[in-house]
Amino acid sequence: MENGEELLELIEKDERYKNAYIKAYNEIVESMPGRQQWLKDRVIPRLGDVIFMGVNKWNKAVYHVLKNPKLDDTKFRSYNVVTFGPGYWCQCYFGKFGDKRRMELCSHAGAVMLYRLIEKQLKALTVATP
Repeated sequence: MENGEELLELIEKDERYKNAYIKAYNEIVESMPGRQQWLKDRVIPRLGDVIFMGVNKWNKAVYHVLKNPKLDDTKFRSYNVVTFGPGYWCQCYFGKFGDKRRMELCSHAGAVMLYRLIEKQLKALTVATP
């Protein structure tokens, strides 16, 4: 899977993908209590905007999250999100309200987190399925 748009189509058509999505969603809800509205309003609408770009020379996964004007993205055509350990770095952290976005996890990084958790759940379901 290379992008969120493809993933959304599979979630609608394939029960395994739908189950992986539900488990990933629940995992975020459990790890970030009180953020359900943010997840529904800001993160899930961005899922289709996630594009996996590859792994950089420091062995970190790199994603682009496409600009979404409906979610107030105005500065860049896409936002770079890089994984590091259990965390995420987004280029929006260097803009307006960057410290707040970093402390609370921005919706760009949240969409990448959801995307990656769905992939993780799919791998677990594939291993569990005979």
